[in-house]
Parts: sequence; structure tokens; C-alpha cells
Amino acid sequence: METNRRTFLKAGAFGLLALAVGGGLYRATHPGGTQARFVLDGEARAALDAIVPAVLD
Repeated sequence: METNRRTFLKAGAFGLLALAVGGGLYRATHPGGTQARFVLDGEARAALDAIVPAVLD
């Protein structure tokens, strides 16, 4: 079976729709604010501060 551009775009759009619906359902059934946000400790933050400029350069 040969896949053309239109079929590929339709599959991508369907995947996007499925992810959006799934994310919406998850957010509707799992209210936020009850979990602590992810926070880096001092050592991890220092490592990230050293890595990011090298990656962005």
C-alpha cells in the first residue's frame, strides 16, 4: 500500500485530535492543584544551568 501526502496528513490530524481529547478527558477527571510541582534541588539546578547555555550555543 502506497501512502500519499493526503493520507499522511489525515493520520496526523486524527492523532492530534485523539491526543487532544485524551488530554482533555484526563484534565477533567484529575483536578490539578493537589500535587506538588516538580522542583529541582540545588545540585540539579546547577547542572541544568551549566548544560543549557552549551546546548543553546
